[in-house]
Amino acid sequence: MGGVEDPRAAPVAAVLAPVTLPISLLVSGISVLANSTNRYEKRKVIGVETLACTEPADGVAVEVTLASGLAFTRTSDTEGKVTFRLPSGEPYRGVIHARAESQTAELKYKRKTPGVTAVRDAVTSCAHDAAFAGALEVRVDVNPEGMPTKVALDHADPALTTCITTQIAEARFPQEQRDSTLVLPFSLGE
Repeated sequence: MGGVEDPRAAPVAAVLAPVTLPISLLVSGISVLANSTNRYEKRKVIGVETLACTEPADGVAVEVTLASGLAFTRTSDTEGKVTFRLPSGEPYRGVIHARAESQTAELKYKRKTPGVTAVRDAVTSCAHDAAFAGALEVRVDVNPEGMPTKVALDHADPALTTCITTQIAEARFPQEQRDSTLVLPFSLGE
């Protein structure tokens, strides 16, 4: 006797099931919550360049050069359109150059800079201008609307604090960083 079909196992299973199933559900829920690979991606058209054409531009090779210098070629679709996604490493603002046969076009763009990226860029720029090098801890108070309300440094330098505060004034922080104080450590010029 013994095994899955053993009739003596039914009472044991009936006793363990109410305990085992909730524990299994809890472990599965924690596993799903702990999965940090989930990402949110929002796609948005950043610009359209339209040129007067006398005939459809189906199947035309278009050479594209991004702001970072990355270059590639795409072929236009049946409507004469070329679409592509900006790689995540591209600058938040810049100019895209496109060339097809005898036509050229420029598309200027500006994407919203994430709040923490705006802080990093401001700290780097302001520290360079102030000739500051070394470790620096920056504390940014963010209100419930996602706007920075106060900047504090662990290094007493009013000019550096004012520079960073001014540069991040227009930054907006995502929901999970709102109504909190962000503590951001930097190592500059080392």
